[in-house]
Amino acid sequence: LTMRAAVADDEFAALCWTIRSEPSSCINSAETFSVGRLFTAHQAANLVRMVQELSPFDAMELAILLYSKLLNPESFQLVINAFEDPSDRDNLCHRLGITPDGKALSTSVA
Repeated sequence: LTMRAAVADDEFAALCWTIRSEPSSCINSAETFSVGRLFTAHQAANLVRMVQELSPFDAMELAILLYSKLLNPESFQLVINAFEDPSDRDNLCHRLGITPDGKALSTSVA
């Protein structure tokens, strides 16, 4: 068994630097970087906050991309809360099919 580990601090810093220097391609940079890698929810929330300042439209797409790349998906609420606007949070949850506390929506009908 291999240990699943989050992106190392130096690699994360390099990704942040790349995104800051090329904000227009932040989604492509994050997609390329994230192949075969996992992020902590804390790292993902920090990335989303940084991208919100550089390219607000891309922050939502980045959060959606990172959802499937989390080492600790049960803590996705940290990423949801990186969005200050409640409608952005609702939109993110709707697009991912999750509740505001980061849990999957039940698809069963009572």
